[in-house]
Amino acid sequence: MTMSAAMATTHSQSREFCQAVNSCKVEFVVISVEWSEGKVRELDSARHAAVWPEATDEELSVPKEELRRKLEARLPGLLSEFRAAVESLGFTW
Repeated sequence: MTMSAAMATTHSQSREFCQAVNSCKVEFVVISVEWSEGKVRELDSARHAAVWPEATDEELSVPKEELRRKLEARLPGLLSEFRAAVESLGFTW
């Protein structure tokens, strides 16, 4: 088979494949293959990320929405402290 004949076959097969893929209904199905009981909460990491070293395990283990409210209530104070630190270094806020 010559090079041009091989290219023609490949090109023809490619076009047929593309037409088949583009003209059929493709459906992706997700199948779970592993299950987990979840992971242990990393409360020390949560304290660090929240800049809340004095938070108790109980405070960090409340339902998500309640924790969000607590964190958002702390935010203005944290921003105020951060602003004061930035300005104390001579930077403009």
